[in-house]
Amino acid sequence: MNAMRILCLCAAVGLCARGLAADEPTPPPAKSADAPKTVDAAVDKAKAEPTHEKLVEIKVKGDGGLGLQTLCADASGRILALVAQSRYFEGPAKDTTSEVHVLTADGKPVKEWKVAFHAHSINIGPDGTVFVAGDGKVARFDANGKALGQVELPHIADMLKDKEKMRADAEKQLKQQRDQFDKIKKQFTEQKEKLEKKKATS
Repeated sequence: MNAMRILCLCAAVGLCARGLAADEPTPPPAKSADAPKTVDAAVDKAKAEPTHEKLVEIKVKGDGGLGLQTLCADASGRILALVAQSRYFEGPAKDTTSEVHVLTADGKPVKEWKVAFHAHSINIGPDGTVFVAGDGKVARFDANGKALGQVELPHIADMLKDKEKMRADAEKQLKQQRDQFDKIKKQFTEQKEKLEKKKATS
C-alpha cells in the first residue's frame, strides 16, 4: 500500500514538473559566430567603410595668399580652378585680382592666368570658352587663357553699390525665414498635442 502511494506521488510530481516546464518561456537560440548579420549590422558596416579611394591630394594656392574658391572640368578632362579671395558679406573686394589655374586630370599644373576682378564663379561653355564671374562682371577666355571679352551686369553692379540696402534686405529675409520656421514648429507642436490627447482618451 505504501509502495502504491509512493508511486502515485512520484507520478504526480512528474506531471507537475512537466507542466511548469511548459509554462516557462523558451530562451532564444544562442547566436553562433557564423550566424548571418542583421540589417542594422550591415548598415553600420556600410557607414564605416569609405565609398571612394583617395588617390592624390592637390593643393592650389595663388599669389598673396589667394585660395581655391571653386573649380570645374572641361571636355578634355582638365581641371580649371578659380583662385581668389574669400567672399564676405560686405561684397566683392575692390582693386584685387583673381587667378585661373589649369591642371591635368592627375592634378599637375598646366598653366594659369589672371582675372582683373574679384571672381567667385567659373564654368566652361560647350565650345570650350571659359567664363569667370564676380563683382558684377563676366569675363570670357579661350581654352589657353586668352581674354575674349568682359561685360558688366548693370543690375548686379547697382545692387553692390548700396551695401546697407543689401544688409537690410538680407536681415529682412532671415527674419521671414525664422518666422516661417517658428510657425511650422508651432503647427507641429499643436498637432502632436492633439494626437497625444486622442491616444490618452482612446
